[in-house]
Amino acid sequence: MAITSVVTNSLAKICQYLVANNNATRAGMFNGAINEKMPTILYMERKALEFGIQQNLTGLQGAANYLYSLLGGELNKANNILTNGGGGINVSAVANSSGALQPYNINVVITAGQAGVSTLSNAAWVGLSYINTVVINGANYQNGIGFTFNQTTGTFDFSLSGYVLQEDDDLSALGFIPISSTSGAANPTTQYANATAGLVVNVPNAIGKVVSLAFRGTGLVQVITSGTPVTNQALFDSVTGNFTVAADNPFFDGELFTVVVY
Repeated sequence: MAITSVVTNSLAKICQYLVANNNATRAGMFNGAINEKMPTILYMERKALEFGIQQNLTGLQGAANYLYSLLGGELNKANNILTNGGGGINVSAVANSSGALQPYNINVVITAGQAGVSTLSNAAWVGLSYINTVVINGANYQNGIGFTFNQTTGTFDFSLSGYVLQEDDDLSALGFIPISSTSGAANPTTQYANATAGLVVNVPNAIGKVVSLAFRGTGLVQVITSGTPVTNQALFDSVTGNFTVAADNPFFDGELFTVVVY
């Protein structure tokens, strides 16, 4: 995989979560993180690069190279997640293996309707497990200390930390979801498509599949299977392989759309 500015930005978003999760673990078990500021640094640098890419600015490779140099020890894990969804975790390749788990990335930009409260729910998150850390605007919240997660309802509750969600908050987390016993072989594959200007991109190899990760150019996309997409969401139709984005956030011609399916 070529290390372009787009790829670097996607790797940085994953590394930001991994570093925050590692810091939380070290803080809880080893009395201190190696670099408490690194998640915030990665957030700020990747946002700057992302803006440059969206504005089609020149000279971005230098900024991308600097960001890439910051990824450190989490780079290999991030590359594995970006490439095949594995995240360094052995996923069973046995067909119809109902006990296997598949990585599931949550990336949400809080809307006005979601702001002002300490809870956030999504039916697509029901059944998620092993959510250790949530990153909001570069700050990390640890499960059981900063938030709780209800698997039954797919609800995050930040009451433990007293945090109230604000409009435009950038929230991300990594969890795991059981692979359906009817989904066939568990091996994840990465599919690419170049969108044309508009709201819909078609990924033929996603037909009949389950989507665990999606990237729209530089950033992770929240995939929904029902309702109307807003902000950075994409509505997935498994029958046609179509992904439909929000009306106020259309694809530009040639925009790279990447999904990990199984």
